[in-house]
Amino acid sequence: MSQHKPEQLAGLARLREDFDQSFAQAPERTRHAIKGFLAIRVGADPYALPLDEISGLSADRHIVPLPTPVTALRGLAGFRGQIVPVYDLGCLLGHAPAAHLRWLVLINKEQPVALAFATFEAYLRVDQHMMVDPGETAPETAEHHPQTIGAVRGDGLRPILHIPALIETIRRLSQRITPPPATPQLRSVKP
Repeated sequence: MSQHKPEQLAGLARLREDFDQSFAQAPERTRHAIKGFLAIRVGADPYALPLDEISGLSADRHIVPLPTPVTALRGLAGFRGQIVPVYDLGCLLGHAPAAHLRWLVLINKEQPVALAFATFEAYLRVDQHMMVDPGETAPETAEHHPQTIGAVRGDGLRPILHIPALIETIRRLSQRITPPPATPQLRSVKP
């Protein structure tokens, strides 16, 4: 039998520990940041909504129309005891107003707003390597839009909607809405 020196035994113990640790760690591909998105369509165009910037998703809510010169403002809807304005997401992105908007997504926790769109396709869990930075999107594969920030790879490139840019667009539109002038109250005069 051969005798092992103490430094050899320590080296073997280290190798055994490293080997055991390799099974305790997650595989490299699952250690990347995973982000959730809603895959939606506005008209024929695919988009991704970041799940961490959404506080609710609902289908077939009643929208009370409002008389307004702002085409994108579809009306008001109730969400969890709050009345929120509903904007046509397609109009905010430069599309014509949609005839039917089935889905509403609630954004902007400080001053809630609902974005309305017609088609919800799927929930996406996307690994970081499947995301494309805004500077990397080639003009022939994905058009850069001021309300998008990067894209998600999958069934083609799906631009990621930039919620803060959409909120800014809504803020600018709401400045165009002016309340009607107040009508003077007539008081009855007693003789």
